[in-house]
Amino acid sequence: MNLLEFKRRLMTEPGDDSAEMRAARAQGEEFAEAAAQSDQFEAALNAALRVKPPEGLAEQIILAQAMQESASPATSRWRRPGFFAVAAAVTLAVALTSFNLLQQSPSHDLADHLAWHWQHDGATTVQMAGNSPMTDATEVTRVFSALGLEIEPELMASVRLVKFCPTPDGEGAHIVLNSNQGAVTLFYMPRTQVASGQQTIELPDGMQALAVNVERGSLALIAAPGIDKPALAQEIASQMSFPPGVTL
Repeated sequence: MNLLEFKRRLMTEPGDDSAEMRAARAQGEEFAEAAAQSDQFEAALNAALRVKPPEGLAEQIILAQAMQESASPATSRWRRPGFFAVAAAVTLAVALTSFNLLQQSPSHDLADHLAWHWQHDGATTVQMAGNSPMTDATEVTRVFSALGLEIEPELMASVRLVKFCPTPDGEGAHIVLNSNQGAVTLFYMPRTQVASGQQTIELPDGMQALAVNVERGSLALIAAPGIDKPALAQEIASQMSFPPGVTL
């Protein structure tokens, strides 16, 4: 297994403990470093997504339902068998929502894939990046070089987090930028093309993605509705270059 395939497997199947993956982890320093970074990120992600239900949530649900139905006893539902089970299920669902999102599989459809990816770790990754200083330029260059991408120093200085990630057609990069319009997420997908050249996609949490084609592959810029995504995507794309002769 080569290094790129190993990193792709770490991103798409971080819990893979097969003999093949264990052997790959022992192949050399670069493999060990990639595995350590993946393990650290997954640990932080799982900790961030471990949601504890608010204290007394089930009791509050039962009380609210009882008060609502008290004006109409004939139609009261809270006394019916199974209501307590429903309330308990709602409480449990609060704790399991994030876990269930992690179990979903990415789609080959661009819109579905971006929605899955954003739910998987989009908001959490932005939160983790926070106001951290620029990501080590060596690491940024290493990830982008592996994907046949070069960026201008100005764009380099705005990178707060970068990692390999799955795309609908292979491996790409998940990037958090501190742009002049605020923090935004960028997915670079070297093998994925937008059929219409440009596509706006509504995402969970009121976020929007603008997917546009570039010289090699495409970009998906994810930001809040108030951000001028077409202008920002054009500005970012102008600071990217694609050396000839790169085969992905």
